[in-house]
Amino acid sequence: MTALAIETLRDTWRACGQTIRLHLRGVSEEDALRSPGDAGTGNCLNWLVGHILVARDGLGSMLGRDTFLTKEEGQRYGRGSVALVAGGEATPMRRLVTGIKETGAGLDEAFAGLDAEVLAQPIPAERFPFPPTRPDLASMIQFLHFHESYHAGQIALVRRSLGYEGVIK
Repeated sequence: MTALAIETLRDTWRACGQTIRLHLRGVSEEDALRSPGDAGTGNCLNWLVGHILVARDGLGSMLGRDTFLTKEEGQRYGRGSVALVAGGEATPMRRLVTGIKETGAGLDEAFAGLDAEVLAQPIPAERFPFPPTRPDLASMIQFLHFHESYHAGQIALVRRSLGYEGVIK
């Protein structure tokens, strides 16, 4: 990966984090725990943001960074975890939004120090939900950016389904 590609990677991750924070602005703690589905199905905003932080913490760990969420918090937001409900064990949104900002800054700093040798470090293929052609750190970073962008889109849709105005015009 060239220096230009790394700079582009940093730009796209920063844009995604800024978009997530914009979509969360003004959302109440109560609404962040409301499910968007007709029958209470679907992930609430709190879970989506926590889930993104679990992924960021995993990537940060691979890059030598400290995790933001505690182990207990992380378990609430892992893939396949039990749906969060009002009055449950949800992490406060203020903390989650702080986590998006802080982990974004930490990943940006870590990305700035990447080089071709580090990016080529192998990652076991079974750690990818969709095994890539080259199971290495570069592929993991690219997959997790796709993952985050996917959930950022969900956050935008859930925000609108809860009656909030869209923020990207």
